[in-house]
Amino acid sequence: MVKRFLGAFAIASLVAAPAIAADYPKIAYDAKYTMKSPQGSSEMRMASDGAGKLLTATKMAGMSTTSIVDYTNMTSTTLIDANKMAMVNKLPATQKYMGDADAIKKNGGKDLGSKTIAGHPCHGWEYTTDGAKSECWIGDDIKTMVQSTSTTKQGKTVMTLTSFKAGAPAASDFKIPAGYKMMKVPGAG
Repeated sequence: MVKRFLGAFAIASLVAAPAIAADYPKIAYDAKYTMKSPQGSSEMRMASDGAGKLLTATKMAGMSTTSIVDYTNMTSTTLIDANKMAMVNKLPATQKYMGDADAIKKNGGKDLGSKTIAGHPCHGWEYTTDGAKSECWIGDDIKTMVQSTSTTKQGKTVMTLTSFKAGAPAASDFKIPAGYKMMKVPGAG
């Protein structure tokens, strides 16, 4: 079960992949998605403060993991809720953020045209990152991802927006919760 969960979390991370400091979500929002992958179905929350912090929280099979990326400080913090553990890593400068139309265009994404998904008029883009072929549909009305399909050797993962709220979530959502133990990550620093 843990293996399935970590696999789903890794696939979700492709969508919210780290980036160079200048590339990060420029709008503040709080969105929820359903995710279907070979590992099973899960729920995911993505939230941005619009100023360099991106939260991705995944729930699958009773487990939850949260990633807090701070693009201004080039760090990624992983929270493992069941064990109340936190691990901080430096972001590699070679990976790219691919969560909005500007970032995808900048990184050579192929234009797929327009269609409506989940009630949102969208524009689609196709790109390949770390061997994963992805199709990302950005809502023209909300300026963030409405649907993403990624295909890897492990299979196909589809994420679809279920709710969207404009504006930044609480600042505390981007901090390590009280009572979490910091774990040293080998080679992280």
